[in-house]
Amino acid sequence: MISKKSWRKCFWQLPIFFIGLASCSVESNKIASSEVPVNQVTKTCKQLKVWKIAKLEWGKPLELKIAEHYPVPPGSMRAIDSSKIPGPKFYPLRPNLAVNASPSGLAGILRDGEGENQPLVVLLDHNSQTIRLPGKPYGVSVRSDVGAWILLGDKLIHYDTQGNALRTVNNPGGGHLIGAEDNSVWVLSIHEAWFIDSAGRVYGQRNWNRWDSSIVLGKDLCGWDWDTKPRQSRLQCLTPDGQERYISLDGLTKLSGKILAVTQNSLLTKGSWIYTYEDRRGSQQLRLDNVGLTAQDEAFASIDTNDGQADVCLSNGTSHRVSVKYTHPSWDPSPIVPRMSVVAVEGNRTLTYGYDQAIWYKNGFIDQKFKVNDWTYRNDVFPHLWDMLKFTTTTLNSTDRTIILATSGPTGIAIIGLQWQP
Repeated sequence: MISKKSWRKCFWQLPIFFIGLASCSVESNKIASSEVPVNQVTKTCKQLKVWKIAKLEWGKPLELKIAEHYPVPPGSMRAIDSSKIPGPKFYPLRPNLAVNASPSGLAGILRDGEGENQPLVVLLDHNSQTIRLPGKPYGVSVRSDVGAWILLGDKLIHYDTQGNALRTVNNPGGGHLIGAEDNSVWVLSIHEAWFIDSAGRVYGQRNWNRWDSSIVLGKDLCGWDWDTKPRQSRLQCLTPDGQERYISLDGLTKLSGKILAVTQNSLLTKGSWIYTYEDRRGSQQLRLDNVGLTAQDEAFASIDTNDGQADVCLSNGTSHRVSVKYTHPSWDPSPIVPRMSVVAVEGNRTLTYGYDQAIWYKNGFIDQKFKVNDWTYRNDVFPHLWDMLKFTTTTLNSTDRTIILATSGPTGIAIIGLQWQP
């Protein structure tokens, strides 16, 4: 089933091109190549553990509804003229899952191919039990007793695993939900925060302007200390009763991005697609390109090495390297990133593509190199493609460095875990 949506909605799909995951297609004629193969056990993959946490197969329990991307018409308001970007202009998009982690477990909100929340939540720690809702949810937090808190417009509702509403609280005014210990939650607006305990009692309203960079430590809501001048190496926290406290970070300096994990002397943060880990030894970065499942249902992660290559790390402990360089003789890519992406691993073959080019590698050698257009993308690339949901990374708890990601592919939606030990 293909759902047709207006080009205005599809305008928001343009950022996919920025990291080289633009939906592309493949021409059937093979182009010969004499490139030197690169196939080795990589240093990056030695530092990375990747595994499949869960898989939701299409039809069991999620229905596969393909959305259709339409290009933005000429003359429309947009930062980038998509008509000048090489590659397909009309292409299909699969649903994905926006995963949320709370102290009690994992849950996800179904999103359609164009990134809009759908009225369905999946409780990943309850045999992937689904809860169908009367409206589109804004947030979900698993409870340890039964079910989950779900933020639905002007209501915060405690649902059981069968979809029955057990408790309803008026939303005090926020649109973002973060789970805390003892089945409590924080509800955030752009400038304020409220604490809600397990029984639904509301505490607040507190000034808080860290919408997307907050983390919960125990029951305390914490974020960068932006208010102290000069800026200090510490976190500012709100307790449930409205008190402020500060956590020193012992001289750590990379104080930006979304906080994923923190201890007194280490910090894991995320920018757009770059993860930064810092401790007393210094800082390192991980450029995560994509994650997915192989044809054998093993997890893979593709890491950009920042030199035109990508390390492909598999859950079975093996790894290899492929080129993700993209060149176009007549196109000025600025401000688009001119790179390809690893989108499929099938046995000894790896597929990379970006814009109007796609390459199958076999045992490190270029096996097939294709040109990309609308028709061949649908037939030769999309059936293989895994696409990571790039903006909803989470971690299981505040000190654990397990990165949790969702990715959508030909056989379903997979939840992938990464542990990075630089």
